[in-house]
Amino acid sequence: ECPDIDSKRVFFEEMSERGYLPKQGKGMYDALFAEEDESSNNTYKLRGTREHQLLIESLMNGNDLYSPVEEEGEEDVADDAEQHEEEESPLKRLYQAQLLKDHAMGYRIASLLMEHHQQNKINSHSSSSSQPPTDDRYLIIAGFGHLKHRLGVPECVERYLRAEAVGHPDAERRSIAMDVLLKVLPPSSDPPSVTRNNFTLKKGEGTALIGCQMMYEAYLEDSYPPIMELMANDAAADAVEGDAENNDNGNENDVDAKKGKLLKELYLQGPELLDKHILMSDEISGPFLRYDEGIARFGHPCADYLFVYDEDDDNVIEENDLKLALHATTANGDDVGGSGNDNAQSQCPFHNTQANNNDDNNQYDSAKRETLEAYENVGKTASLRGNSLRARAIMSRLG
Repeated sequence: ECPDIDSKRVFFEEMSERGYLPKQGKGMYDALFAEEDESSNNTYKLRGTREHQLLIESLMNGNDLYSPVEEEGEEDVADDAEQHEEEESPLKRLYQAQLLKDHAMGYRIASLLMEHHQQNKINSHSSSSSQPPTDDRYLIIAGFGHLKHRLGVPECVERYLRAEAVGHPDAERRSIAMDVLLKVLPPSSDPPSVTRNNFTLKKGEGTALIGCQMMYEAYLEDSYPPIMELMANDAAADAVEGDAENNDNGNENDVDAKKGKLLKELYLQGPELLDKHILMSDEISGPFLRYDEGIARFGHPCADYLFVYDEDDDNVIEENDLKLALHATTANGDDVGGSGNDNAQSQCPFHNTQANNNDDNNQYDSAKRETLEAYENVGKTASLRGNSLRARAIMSRLG
């Protein structure tokens, strides 16, 4: 908590000295703070966006950002946003704390991208270098709130690279920043390449955003008829027996077991129908498909690929479940829930495990073997004595 301008200045100077944020006078520094307004206390206010602020605030207040709204509703939200700008509200302070993490991650990523790209350029032009140029790929793992809709960290990375490409005094440094920027620009509805000032920008060729979301958030009990019937019968039984809180837990466990069995059957024998019900859910379809219809008017879906997964230790797919599902789909072609698809379209999602001659399968097996070998190599070092000083130095270098 920095109560005044002087304490904020000291704090950000320390963050810059530690390498977490750009230093004043550097090109990237121009992307750190919002434009100052002398009529308000905006000095040392981290740069963000209205869309990102609405997203972070919705995690606290539960506002619906995806349902279509009338223009009047949009004006109300705009008024609320302006009020937040004028007042030092708790939500505004929370958003600035969120931005501090986003800027630190974005600055570190942008710096690494440029550092590695510059080294590659040196290696490619040096006849004496033993290091061949590499096509580096980066895997960034962060909470969905730091990445969703390509807000937070992704937009910080882009802004830092743009600031470096425009504001750095060294021409070579500006060129490197532009090269890297071309690889991380997000996909756009514009043409795949745009020429500006005799320079061609190719958009979004080097980035992909993968999001993860728990299946229980899809609320299949509200859309999948067999589970809806199960829950309705359970509610009716509770009403007959009296206060459900005073009942034995045995009935609740029995309902959970039946629900788990229905989900397992749906996943193994009707994967297309499962996808359909997941996409029907407002929690999935809103951020993923209707992202630009609500009050925030997001410019991108929550992710390019959305991985919806279930994590239920009491409802695990065993080897025997796979065998039964394969037998059922090959024997009669019936799928769960009456989706109407034929056998060729409704098979166990693991049916390709028997197609060893398929090229995609061979690549999949190769990836599995490579992953297994990597894990085993890590395991071989488990008995070695660690070096805490080296570990601390490495982690400090990584930020």
